[in-house]
Amino acid sequence: MKRIAFLLLCLIGMLSPLAINAQGDYQIPESVPANNGELDWLIYKDHNGEAKINKNEVTLKSLKKTRWGMSYPCVTYAKVPINMQGDFYMSVTLKPSKVDIDHPVGFVFNNVTSNQHNLICFDGQFCTYPFNERATYKKIKSKDGTWKISLERRNGGDYIVSLNGLEVCTMSGKMKFNSPCVGAYAVNKGEVKILEVSYEQWAAPAENEE
Repeated sequence: MKRIAFLLLCLIGMLSPLAINAQGDYQIPESVPANNGELDWLIYKDHNGEAKINKNEVTLKSLKKTRWGMSYPCVTYAKVPINMQGDFYMSVTLKPSKVDIDHPVGFVFNNVTSNQHNLICFDGQFCTYPFNERATYKKIKSKDGTWKISLERRNGGDYIVSLNGLEVCTMSGKMKFNSPCVGAYAVNKGEVKILEVSYEQWAAPAENEE
């Protein structure tokens, strides 16, 4: 009997890791330099702004001031091989020149059209995300002044937005995003450097979500 009990304990120990993995215990991927040679960044210079590659990072600069309530945003982004109807993780690590209500720092995560993008923006008090939803957040300062903004989805649930590892808000898992990317937003002569990115498809979407 003791031998049988020992064998059963060994079998349970062997199967336990499989059970954990089956529950979607995903590991967050490591960040890599933004200009890692794998991504095709939108690079340009016009009257509104400039996006350029500088060593391993990407620099985005707004060249026009906000006037009479009109803003002139500029963005840069690179598409990533992610299906957002499945389980995934992606993030950008940004270093803005300043962050306030006139100079929000933003993560571009979905390229709708050439002039329209889905953003997650922080202005020092509120986090604003698609359809002008807003949430207050606790500012977690990093030692080097960077902002790591991430978006993830686990087990087919809601989309989770985090700042420097702390969850800020969620977006309904019923929302559809068809052109995922990693990028940044600048306005009102603000400047932001995209230092690092990370992205990984954890699981393909269910058949009814494709």
